[in-house]
Amino acid sequence: MAKVKRINFELSELKVAELKQLFNISCCATLKEFFINLMLLYKWVLLKKASGKKVGCLDEDGTFHELEMPILDGIDKVEIPNKTEAVVKPFQKKRVAAAVG
Repeated sequence: MAKVKRINFELSELKVAELKQLFNISCCATLKEFFINLMLLYKWVLLKKASGKKVGCLDEDGTFHELEMPILDGIDKVEIPNKTEAVVKPFQKKRVAAAVG
């Protein structure tokens, strides 16, 4: 069995409230599952950026909006560990969507 490590960090009350809101919108059953999915999504973004792709969304009219985050600047120079593990799988269950603002 793999060794398990506990990770602790502090967040402001505002960030904790935002985290709880995002968790409640997700289909994750636990914070651990939520965090693992966040890591998977971030790894997918890193792989796309490292391969020269743009990451973003398309509006209904076809307008592309690229994701802009300072943490993603210069990603093209980074080697991503375990590249084959970065596969986004569809959610198994559906929850009622809530507005994120």
